[in-house]
Amino acid sequence: MNNERDTEVKNGSFFVQSASTFATQIVLMVISIVGGVIVARVLGPELKGKATLIELLAQTVFMVCSLGLGAAFSYSIARANDGRSQIISAAIVIGTFLWCVGMVFFWFSWELHRSIWIGIETKFLVAASLLSLCYILTNYGSRILIGLGRIDQVNVGALAKSLVNISVIVFAVWLFDFGLAGLVIALLVSSVVHIMSVGWFLRDNLRFESFWSADFISRTAAYGLKSYALLLINFLNYRLDLILLKYFDGDQAVGIYSLAVGMAELMWLAPNAAVAPLFSSVAKSDADNRSERTLQTTRFSLFLLLILSSLAVVVGPYAINLLYGKEFEGSYFAFVSLLPGVCLFPIFKLLTVDLAARGRPGIGTIASALALVINIIANCYLIPKFGFVGAALATSLSYICMSAVVLAYFVRLNDYKLAEILFVNKSDLSKMLEFSRDCSNRFCDFMRSDR
Repeated sequence: MNNERDTEVKNGSFFVQSASTFATQIVLMVISIVGGVIVARVLGPELKGKATLIELLAQTVFMVCSLGLGAAFSYSIARANDGRSQIISAAIVIGTFLWCVGMVFFWFSWELHRSIWIGIETKFLVAASLLSLCYILTNYGSRILIGLGRIDQVNVGALAKSLVNISVIVFAVWLFDFGLAGLVIALLVSSVVHIMSVGWFLRDNLRFESFWSADFISRTAAYGLKSYALLLINFLNYRLDLILLKYFDGDQAVGIYSLAVGMAELMWLAPNAAVAPLFSSVAKSDADNRSERTLQTTRFSLFLLLILSSLAVVVGPYAINLLYGKEFEGSYFAFVSLLPGVCLFPIFKLLTVDLAARGRPGIGTIASALALVINIIANCYLIPKFGFVGAALATSLSYICMSAVVLAYFVRLNDYKLAEILFVNKSDLSKMLEFSRDCSNRFCDFMRSDR
């Protein structure tokens, strides 16, 4: 039992884990771009829009049915509150049960939302339903690995999924021209591989153990439901624009806009790389200064995004025409409209992770709820006037709102100055240079040893 409560971080420091995750994210980005180019070139804007809606359905079912329990499992295992096998058993059984309940509700309520899925064949809707189960189980499993501090294993699982996905896309979409069906097959096969990889990493504790105690269920549900409200509202903030754009402007507009969203979200690689190790680090620490790492990560992220967005504005139109073709050139204007919100969004993401790791996920929910109201109103007003560019402006505005609310709360709670959160300082620049030199030295040592 002592061994189960000894939640060790096997892969070194927070910074090493973040660097490892960032390197993985870079590889995933390259694979994603290649896959996106193939899909856009072969399918075109309209079918790409349908593909986006199919994946949106899977993500929606996953988000509604998961109940935020992935965060609860991660927090519980990081704090060593319960046995590992007990938590894994709960994740598998509860995840499958919630998915079944969600499927019954989805199909019985079909008449209420069928207009969203007009033009999408039933077989693709069924595939999206199966895909959502994969998303639930891999989310729970990955969050458990994060709680254990096994960040590298999370990265390997994501990399395996991405490599299988691009391989199937090359064969099914490009070489054999299966079209939309080929893309859906790629999503399903890669998701199954992801489940298998996560299961393999957890195999030592993959045995059933009773989890029916009232204490375990109440604690898990209490934390999960707090996080669930945040996750669900965040998801609506991220994806409601696609549904409204489909309603007001059709599949082609969704296809063009989804490319802009994908490009913008690629810029979150750096802050996303820090989320898992940051949560694990803060959740396991009781030190008064445990937020210092959060502040440094936020400053680095904002600085990097400012540089990346400046470059993207310049090279964006040429890159879109070269990679995706003139059919998608309108994506550039949506992309530029998204940039203000995208650049500031790490403030929300990283500070919310810090607060959630300390057992305070509530403020993120409030900020997201306020932003969601703004998002809906802005989308309904701007999309009829400006199409997909209006959707981008509305989304950017909601991101800025979310970040501002959480920033104000975090400053008040911790008595930090804004400059300590937003702007890099001399110490940060010194650490950047030191890290660059260290990476250079390690690379040179590796090359010499290889000889």
